[in-house]
Amino acid sequence: MGNAFLSHIQAVDAIFHVTRAFVAKEIEHVEGTVDPIRDFQIIRAELIAKDKQWMTDHTESLKKKARAKATKEMKEEIEMCDKVLELLTGGGEVRHGQWNSKDIMFLNPYPLLTAKPVVYLVNISRQNMETSSNKWFKDIKEWVAKESPDDPVIPFSVNFEEHLLTLKPDEKKAYLEEKKVMSMMPRIIKSGYRALQLINFFTVGPDEVRSWSIRDGTKAPQAAGTIHGDFEDHFICAETYNYEDFKATGSSEATVKAAGKVRTMGKEYEVVDGDIMHFKHNAGGAAKKK
Repeated sequence: MGNAFLSHIQAVDAIFHVTRAFVAKEIEHVEGTVDPIRDFQIIRAELIAKDKQWMTDHTESLKKKARAKATKEMKEEIEMCDKVLELLTGGGEVRHGQWNSKDIMFLNPYPLLTAKPVVYLVNISRQNMETSSNKWFKDIKEWVAKESPDDPVIPFSVNFEEHLLTLKPDEKKAYLEEKKVMSMMPRIIKSGYRALQLINFFTVGPDEVRSWSIRDGTKAPQAAGTIHGDFEDHFICAETYNYEDFKATGSSEATVKAAGKVRTMGKEYEVVDGDIMHFKHNAGGAAKKK
């Protein structure tokens, strides 16, 4: 889809960059040879070019409006846009730029691809996965450390993961123990959550346990609101304990309570990843728990 594809992904909040790091005669590479770093560089260059195109159009539109009537805020935004264009023209990514709070206020609504957090995924062969070796991976890590030092780099194998799906639970366990490896899917999922600044909390009832995703830093009433808006509007307090305490004290609510790990928290409490929450609210006129 070329350039049209980049327009489609402008709405996403984070990006997995995937590159191939294995040779297979039956799978032709679009560039003719396997070179993961070159492929990452091509992807990066295309994202930068797309952002530069968008920023150029946006800046020209702002300057045209400013010629008719320029406000102080408009002048500040144009100045910021010129800095972004200078960075992109030099081959930089927006997320690596130095921005003040005013710049960030302008930047946040922009659909810039290079402003989004990134996780680098290196697709290796099943054999490489089983032997925990790949001739390209060291160089890839060094390249990412130089170009995007805060971004995670995860080796995984599509072929390996597909093979695991064909195995029965006991066969899968024996295979992983024999090869001394593990599926990388949990690590990939967790890295995606961290890139999105997401955490999980749990609600527990007699019939089910539910996991809810929220932004890191979310306070208890807003967490309750992910279940139902009325719970946020009529929030009273939250009884909470963390899953780590649940495991450490015997894996039952009774043992957690006996250990004094259950807390009653108010509206200013920031939910922690792995919290088990019981929300008290008076939606409907009477205090209830969820």
